[in-house]
Amino acid sequence: MTWVNSNKKILRHTEDRANFVRALFSFPILCLPAITGVQGNWLGVFYCSVIWFLLADMNFLLHQHVHLRLTTSRTLNWILDIMMSLTTGMSAYNWRQHHILRHHRGNGDWEKPYHWEAQQYSWWGALSYSLRKTFIMYLFPLGESFCKGILLNRKSPINYRAAFFEQLFISLIAVSFIMIEPLFYGWYYFLVYFFTSLTDYENHVGCDKSSYGFSNNTTNHCYNWVRNNFGYHTAHHFFPKAHWTCLPKLHKMLNMYIPRTCIQSGWWTGLFTPPLVVYLFLTRIASWHRLEAWGLGDMGHLRK
Repeated sequence: MTWVNSNKKILRHTEDRANFVRALFSFPILCLPAITGVQGNWLGVFYCSVIWFLLADMNFLLHQHVHLRLTTSRTLNWILDIMMSLTTGMSAYNWRQHHILRHHRGNGDWEKPYHWEAQQYSWWGALSYSLRKTFIMYLFPLGESFCKGILLNRKSPINYRAAFFEQLFISLIAVSFIMIEPLFYGWYYFLVYFFTSLTDYENHVGCDKSSYGFSNNTTNHCYNWVRNNFGYHTAHHFFPKAHWTCLPKLHKMLNMYIPRTCIQSGWWTGLFTPPLVVYLFLTRIASWHRLEAWGLGDMGHLRK
């Protein structure tokens, strides 16, 4: 097993120190409610909220890791794959199937929205799409990996048999946790999938898929700080293997070509990202009645 490369450098980018630690200890944190139990009172609610606060964005970090490995060690990368997969309930192979091999290659058969959902932003469209995709993201990659892996033993472009067993293993662990603490873990895994789907909806709703107008971009600094510049989504699609620290510069390079309607200051999912909730509460509480003051304006063109 290779732990480091010839240059004795474990992390590809030193800026990922915190991400590496978060990924490595994410699953032990998720295990805490199963070990200690959850009290059915306000203390239990606070306890579960802290766990969610620490792990809410882990699926975005797994997405980042699948595109560009955090370390130079195959062994460590595999360990990070498993840790974050167990934490999110969505395996690394699942991301490769539905996101890299389909979404980034323009094959949207699995996640194709209805016309009324995708034409413009709406609460009903967001809810409808996100609920449907929550189940699609789990079932379709699992079914594909079974057909191509177990029945056909295909090993290209990924090892589908390994993909099936990884997803099956992750599912069994998730079911075990749900059986131990059904209220916490049931909602936890559902919300991970739901908010991942909702973010995908926000990234592409109202876009025309032509030229540079195929993706929405979020320029809110706090949002991008928490989510490793995920808001610069057009740059991410053009340069999917670019490190997150490069995305702001790449966005500036592409900015003149991106339609103004595809650049927003923020999205409503910012309110469902715990670090952002704290930031918004502490810095903008005096102006709570003004949407723009929360950095979540500029969505009028999507609600018309």
